Amino acid sequence: MGAIDQRLAPGFVTDTRMEGEAAVGGGSTHHNASFQVFEDDAERTRLVWIADVLPHEAAPPIEEMMEQGARVMQGTLGAVGVRG
Repeated sequence: MGAIDQRLAPGFVTDTRMEGEAAVGGGSTHHNASFQVFEDDAERTRLVWIADVLPHEAAPPIEEMMEQGARVMQGTLGAVGVRG
C-alpha cells in the first residue's frame, strides 16, 4: 500500500506515509477523496477521482491540483503500457 509518489504520480506527489485513518494539514477544514477504477472495455479502464472539500473556497485550487495529478497519472500509466 502507499508509494503513490513512486508508483502512480511521481513528481506530482513527493512523499506518502500511511498514518492510520486520518491526515492533518492543509488549508481545508474537511477533505475527503476517493478513487474508483472501472473497466471501460477489454483494453481500457476508467479512473474516477471524487473529492469533497470545505470550505467551498478551497475547491478551485484542489480541483486544479486534481487535474494536474490526473495528467501525471495518465502519463505514468501510459508509460507502463496502459492507455488513459
